[in-house]
Amino acid sequence: MTYTVFDTDGTVIARHLSAEAAAIAVLSHGRGAFDIRRDENGKSFALWMKPSTQETGVDEAKLVRSPVASSEPDAARAREEIFSRIIADKGNLFGPTVIDDATYDLQLAGFENE
Repeated sequence: MTYTVFDTDGTVIARHLSAEAAAIAVLSHGRGAFDIRRDENGKSFALWMKPSTQETGVDEAKLVRSPVASSEPDAARAREEIFSRIIADKGNLFGPTVIDDATYDLQLAGFENE
């Protein structure tokens, strides 16, 4: 499955992306840096990222822990789970939204038929 990423104003950022590439596009858009780090307990992983430019009183050069995490102990599977959560977010936490290309193609076809 491939995905389309939209900015908050509805502009298409990118199309035909893998799940990982779509999640990275969301995380990189307007923030630039992120990391998936093993938690202090050594058994889980969490997403760390730059705060948005709208957040005040936060050092924007520093990565902060987000609420998105995985209890998966395997790094590759944890990364995949975290990216899946970003795609499913629908813009609530990260701003840009992601939909699968098949759904977007149906939407485009609907607009063409109007």
